[in-house]
Amino acid sequence: MGAEANPNVRIASLVATNYAATVHMNAKVRPMPKQHKYRFHLRYGGGRGREAVHTFQIPDISSIDLWRLKMTAQHSSSNPKDFPTSRVFIFPESSPCIASIINDGGCVDAVLLHTCLKSVHVSFRSPDPEENVKVALHLTFQTHAQLTLSRGSIPAIQAGNWVLFATCMNFDNCPATTLQVEAVRESNLWWKLAAGAGIVILGTLIALLSVNAIYVFAYSLLNWCHEHHDRPSHEKNLWPVVIGMCGSEHWQMLLWKLQGVRQPLPFFPTLLTLMLGVFLATTAQFVMTHYGLMTRTGNRDICFYNEMCYYPGKYLDLPWNHIFSNFAYVVAAFNIVLQAFFAETRCYFFSRRSIQALFNDMDLKRKGFLTRDDWRELFLKADLRENNNISRQEWVDTYTNATGFDFIDENNDGFLELWEWEAAFRRIDQDHRQSIKEDDMEKLVRDIDLRAFYAIGVAFLGEGVGSMCYHLCPSVETFQFDTCFMIPIANLFTLALVDWEEGSDSISAVKYFGYILTPIWLVNFIGTWYDIQVFPIGILYWIYAFRVIAWFASLVFGGSMNRLFPAPGACGHFAKTMLQLCLIIAISVSFLIPQLRGHIFSGTANLFLMLSVLVMIFVVGRQLYVKDIAYMSCSFREVGGRLIKNSYAAVLCGVAVMAVICFGQKVVIVEPNTTPAQSHDVNQECVFGIFDLHDVWHLLSALALSLFAMLLLDVRVNSWARRLGIRILFEDAIRSDSSDEGKDSSGGEEPCF
Repeated sequence: MGAEANPNVRIASLVATNYAATVHMNAKVRPMPKQHKYRFHLRYGGGRGREAVHTFQIPDISSIDLWRLKMTAQHSSSNPKDFPTSRVFIFPESSPCIASIINDGGCVDAVLLHTCLKSVHVSFRSPDPEENVKVALHLTFQTHAQLTLSRGSIPAIQAGNWVLFATCMNFDNCPATTLQVEAVRESNLWWKLAAGAGIVILGTLIALLSVNAIYVFAYSLLNWCHEHHDRPSHEKNLWPVVIGMCGSEHWQMLLWKLQGVRQPLPFFPTLLTLMLGVFLATTAQFVMTHYGLMTRTGNRDICFYNEMCYYPGKYLDLPWNHIFSNFAYVVAAFNIVLQAFFAETRCYFFSRRSIQALFNDMDLKRKGFLTRDDWRELFLKADLRENNNISRQEWVDTYTNATGFDFIDENNDGFLELWEWEAAFRRIDQDHRQSIKEDDMEKLVRDIDLRAFYAIGVAFLGEGVGSMCYHLCPSVETFQFDTCFMIPIANLFTLALVDWEEGSDSISAVKYFGYILTPIWLVNFIGTWYDIQVFPIGILYWIYAFRVIAWFASLVFGGSMNRLFPAPGACGHFAKTMLQLCLIIAISVSFLIPQLRGHIFSGTANLFLMLSVLVMIFVVGRQLYVKDIAYMSCSFREVGGRLIKNSYAAVLCGVAVMAVICFGQKVVIVEPNTTPAQSHDVNQECVFGIFDLHDVWHLLSALALSLFAMLLLDVRVNSWARRLGIRILFEDAIRSDSSDEGKDSSGGEEPCF
């Protein structure tokens, strides 16, 4: 079809040349292809000049939500080191940078076109419509890249003719390059985004509830196996971390919690919530500034997105798929808070019922109180050998259960002497009435302290918020915000099994935030600017570096490490010393040789995150042994019971391994000295709906962190139960874990399944 046949058809040709030349052109007009994608190519570099221009058309179809240009550069050189860096621009033909040439004809001056496209005034006042029409989406790459037009992008998607302008950025060497371009349109954006958000929220929730169901099934099975022993029900129904149906006890506990919110105490949950508010108010503004620079200039090199899997909204050009993937952390946060709440409620009322049953067992005369003579009579009745020393088995033979014995036997040696029994009466009779009641026994019960787990829930929420802020505009400068709550999560895991002393817990929490977390955030903030070489390495840097080393040394060799890692014995002392040396050497080398900090640890923020994880592995590993594993005998019965109770740990390990695999497959590179072009070259396609591998990492890591918190909560509840004298399901020996860590003082054994 010739142009004369249809006067509405316009033929436009753009020719780039370095010298005056006569151009002969034969044109053939054909209809726009109706398929959802089509291809074309550009050639530049070598003898063809450094630039190339191509026009394409976006059809007038109202259902189009996104228009993508997938570009692959094929270079004449086979050596990746010789690959040139290309920059491509896309903009409508109505852009003032080229509109006059399109309308009036003439030659395109590549230098003037490039200058015009990049001469957009940056201002955070109200957008200037005249400046916005000059904006072109552009980025750099070497091998492949993608640009996405949406209704919220600048320029916004619209029907009509568009221009693709490619230029070689290597001034000294620009080999011949063929740029293969595939234009793809997408529709039903709202449905894709809604389905993605639903998958993350419901998928995470279903996975966690499934693990909860596995936990319920495991304990149900073990309790069924344990029914053959005549153990009182209050000793076998403590299911540590099950989320179940709410009853009157849960509503009563919730009311107490809400009353406590009105008068918060300065402990980890409160202080972390406060810092989350401050973090959001400051971080969001910083990240939005970077995002605003990108949208106002069209420069996609400012934010290191995975352009190959980029799903903006219809009206806001935000990476909603990457933001939605962080909802998994929010679900994990509510899960651990609920688990801690149910565990705390169950333990509180369980201990009260245990004390009530204990007192009823001891109050043989049903007087409602026990005198000193009644107390002595209980001991003498069980003293079958009449030697003023009774064993746990003697007590069980006399009173059918060991609840009273375990409650009094504080050193858990399996024996009670008469003087211990008398001392227990004096300890319970705090009002010196020469008699004890049920209320007096309840006063000795130390309720379980799960505030660290509520703080872990807040930290999960903070990680979700911090990661959303980071993925709003990923870059080296904003990566520190992604790690801001990763570090507290590792620290709180480290502190989760620590027993806090009455009266000193608030002081310890304030010290943590004042002397550890806040300085880490400040060090990360300053170190990041040195990592990206905003400031030169000079006298100010060395002052900063030596102050950081001195501060870190005071933490490592101060009382904090002794509190976290009480290491009796030569082996424990050696392990702690080696950990301290590893930490101080890593910090000293990283700050005294700043180049290594970028090459080895990928920046200051990553350095402190890795060190926090290292400390967590050492400390939590030892705590798990001291507070849980050391209580396990090598009998087939107990090992089998442990495997069934902790069957969800297999899910934890599997999810963690898959998460690490996804994390290892980089879809962007956010490291010092990495160029945007290098980051775009590793971009990968979506692997699951609208999500890429890094989004899958968010989902899997949230599940793994939640399950690890569940494991620690399980250990915490069992540790509290042992201290109270409660026998753990399918556990034979009782050993003290409150003071003499490392000693094994097993008491008498009870008939087991």
